[in-house]
Amino acid sequence: MPPRPRLALLFALFSFLLPIVALVASKGVVPLMLVAALGGGLALLADGGRPAAPDPWLVAILAVLLTWCAISSTWSFRPDSAILLAVRVTGLIAAGLFVAALTALLPAEARDGAARALAAGLAVALAIIVVELAFGFPLFSLIKGPAEDAYQELSRLNRGLSALAILVWPVTSWLWRRGAGRWALLGPWGLLAFIAYLESSAATLGLACGAVLAGLALLHRRAGVVLLAAAVVVSLAAAPGAARLMKSAGWAEAEALGETARQRVHIWDFTAARILEKPLLGWGFDSARD
Repeated sequence: MPPRPRLALLFALFSFLLPIVALVASKGVVPLMLVAALGGGLALLADGGRPAAPDPWLVAILAVLLTWCAISSTWSFRPDSAILLAVRVTGLIAAGLFVAALTALLPAEARDGAARALAAGLAVALAIIVVELAFGFPLFSLIKGPAEDAYQELSRLNRGLSALAILVWPVTSWLWRRGAGRWALLGPWGLLAFIAYLESSAATLGLACGAVLAGLALLHRRAGVVLLAAAVVVSLAAAPGAARLMKSAGWAEAEALGETARQRVHIWDFTAARILEKPLLGWGFDSARD
């Protein structure tokens, strides 16, 4: 396989910046990926190569999903903007598939370099969080303005923490394949211990569930895969009913829950009621805001 130095440098830079951008300016992740796709295409042209074909099953599944988004846009509240959004999402997913296909062209040494860069980016992102917590969020205040209260200060980390909870797994997988064994799992568990005291319940719960499933997959790989698939399906199918039960059980007035948690019980109950009104065809793509 050719060395492809331009592509290797691009992926190392992209991997390093991804967790940092996801933490500091989460909306910058999409432009970063689009730049990576464009830069990867130009590097590929310079090297005279072409990307490998993406997984046909993945392409077929995404094509069905995006087709449904486009079709259901026709009965949404704002069909024109919904269809435009479906087109934008299609382009974004296509760019992501292209970036993933480019990685197949990298030699093993370059893929290791990208993994090391991602690990370094995660370390820098965690260092930024420590500095922000220690010195009163100077960087976030500079970028987003002063926070109204301590809760808002911590909440600004939530999207970034969720991204880090996802990005830690490729690094864990890479360390495992490099022979680090069970020591590789210290990454997710260490990150879980770190963020458990912050405000991101989504990142905490996601990491905890991921760590449990990773342990089950180590014991029995197929059982771990089946359990993960079942958990996703059951969670999605049961969510509307669970939301309605929370409201009927009085969680919206429970003093033991924080104010934002009580507000979410109202929001989830309202959403569940709308889902149950049109459980098959739904309200149309991108109708949630209306």
